[in-house]
Parts: sequence; structure tokens; C-alpha cells
Amino acid sequence: MNIDKNLLKQYFYYGIINKQELEEGLLFYILSKIHKEPSAISEKDYINYKEIPTKNFTKEEKEQYYAKCRQAEQIAQEKMKTEHMKKLIQEATSLYKQYYRFIVFPDNKENYNMEITEEMLKQIKIKVEENIEKLRQNGKITVFPAGIYFNREQEEFYNEKWNLEDIKTYKMNHYKNWTQYIYEVLVELKKLESEDIKKYQETWIDVRLKRAENRTPKDDIEVRNIQTLQTIFEKKKEAYNEQKDRSER
Repeated sequence: MNIDKNLLKQYFYYGIINKQELEEGLLFYILSKIHKEPSAISEKDYINYKEIPTKNFTKEEKEQYYAKCRQAEQIAQEKMKTEHMKKLIQEATSLYKQYYRFIVFPDNKENYNMEITEEMLKQIKIKVEENIEKLRQNGKITVFPAGIYFNREQEEFYNEKWNLEDIKTYKMNHYKNWTQYIYEVLVELKKLESEDIKKYQETWIDVRLKRAENRTPKDDIEVRNIQTLQTIFEKKKEAYNEQKDRSER
């Protein structure tokens, strides 16, 4: 598991106050990931007309033909924008699931369950769509046929960078926005869920217990409930490992 324990402690054990900035930051890094991937979206796949020679066309026929071409290109570009948006919403909803499990759900001390129902997933998707629309309305992102991009100011705010710390020694300081650290942990948690579900569940219980222990004011009943959940999980894991050992002999 490539999850940094120090990052878990810093960002997951105590909760996050500025969730709006975090949610926007997650969208930035999700888009950055999408930009690095080969795009399956091409304008030629969305244009439903074929180019034909216009040498023998009259002036009026040429005008009509080129008007039809421009209209087809505009329709194709709008379809491409829609596909880029679908891709972003899909990727963001998938990662937001981890965000809700490990950061949002533990805010509620009455919640002892990591399950995300279909209805919850629909609400998470709606939240993603609302966040994207808010960014669009505020001019922070723009949807182009070539993809979805944050404006220059936001790029500067979220991008990883190196700063000169000491001009005499040329010592450089590496800087990451705090939301990038959380994004990277959530990506690892997503991988862990698919590769080792028991370790994933164990990590969630650990985060949930630490949130209970660090809550102000601390609720001893909540802490004991999570400790009981942890004990049950450990016993089940032990029984599973014993059964696995016997079957491999």
C-alpha cells in the first residue's frame, strides 16, 4: 500500500474544514489526469457529412454548402464538449466516493457504516455536477471541444511548483497545494479498494476511530462503538486467515 501514513494523520484523522476548496482541488487534479491520457474523442467521429468538391457549384450553392458544413462542425463540437463533461463527471464521481467515505461520512458521529448506496451515489454525482457548474459560472473552468480547462489563475494556484528558497545556495523548495496531497491519498485508497478489500476496510476503520478519538468534544460512546467494530473486524480477519492457511496446506 502506497498510502502515506503522515498524510492520513494530517488530513484524515481530524477532518477538513474547507471542503469547498478541497472539492474544487479534486476536480483540478482529476482534469489534470484526464489531460495526460490519450483522448478517444475526435471531431471527425462526430461530423455526419462528407466533404464534396465544390468546383462546379454556383456561388449560392457554395454558400449553402459551407453554411451546412459550419453547422455540422458546430454540432460536432457541442457533442465533443458533452463527451468531455461526461468523462469528467464519471471520473470525479468515482473519486468523490472515496472522499465521502473517508472525510465526509466520519463528520457524522452517528455513522458507523462505509457503505454507499445507489441513492447516495446519485447524490454524489449531483454534487459533482453542481461543483462543476459553479466553477463554470465563476469563470474558473471553460469547456472547449478539445477538453475542459481551468483558467490561468487556478492553474497557478493548484499546480505543483518549485520555489527558490535561498538565492545564495540556490536551495529550492518543492510546493504542493494541500488538496493535491489529499487527492493522491484518495487515488491510492481507490486502488486499495480494488486490490485488497480487507486492508481497505481496515484503513477505513482506523480513520473512523481516529476521527472519533480526536473529535471535540470527544464522545466516549462513539469511541467504544468504533473500537467494538474494530474488534469484530479483527476477529473476522483472523478467522479468514486461519481458514485460508488450512485450505493451502
